[in-house]
Amino acid sequence: GDLLTAYPSANPVDSALAAQWAQEYIVNFVQVVDYFKDRVRVYESYNEPNNWDNGITAVVHPKWFDYLLQEIYLNTKYYNGHWNDSAWQVTLVSGPILTHDFDMGGQYINDTYLYGKIAFACDWTQTQTGLYPLDGFGMHIYVAQGSVVAADITTAMNLNLNNFWNNIIFYEGGATSKKIWISELGWESANVGYQGQSDNLTTSINLLTVDSRIALTTWFCMSDWPGATWGLYEFGGFTPADQKISFTAFKNQAYCYAAGLQVTQ
Repeated sequence: GDLLTAYPSANPVDSALAAQWAQEYIVNFVQVVDYFKDRVRVYESYNEPNNWDNGITAVVHPKWFDYLLQEIYLNTKYYNGHWNDSAWQVTLVSGPILTHDFDMGGQYINDTYLYGKIAFACDWTQTQTGLYPLDGFGMHIYVAQGSVVAADITTAMNLNLNNFWNNIIFYEGGATSKKIWISELGWESANVGYQGQSDNLTTSINLLTVDSRIALTTWFCMSDWPGATWGLYEFGGFTPADQKISFTAFKNQAYCYAAGLQVTQ
């Protein structure tokens, strides 16, 4: 709900509920890592904290967001003897920041660092662990949603990436080894057509593949659903007949399989 839109809330009851929610989230996050750390080595936290609430306000205030990042990091990787246990040294990517044509994400990540340094002793965490409390930066990119012009796609993506990155290195320094993890990227075929979706997929992933700041790019998403056409498949099934042409474009970009997996073409 709206519990995390302000820090602290004007309502003391809401502030208490927000703090309770945050503590439960942190405990649950660490428990999930404990369950899967032998198989899953990268974790992303709260999804799109800067997404708008009521059209104008980030659903998670950057001060709350920094608090979550700090406590997740310390409780997962540092406290309770975890610092000397390689099993707990997973990669913790920040909750992905939503970026689009009206918000490049840089101000939110800047505010997150600023509140962390002022209010939540992120400098102490850096002193103790050598790092601010995140190993990478989650990012979603939804730009030029009505365009199929490669130059427009490239320009819009670079604007967001550069704005986001410049705010990162302001705090982390230009020599940082931390990278951006793009866990959502896409265009709807209903807006740009089947060929446009396929072309935009190729244009965007070609751009990101050669950008040394990027650790991972994930297309959003596998399948359409009623009222949404982001997928590589039409809604209803996963047979070859359900594949859009963007499926082939994606396969051409990501033609790989897990090591040891037997694949039959």
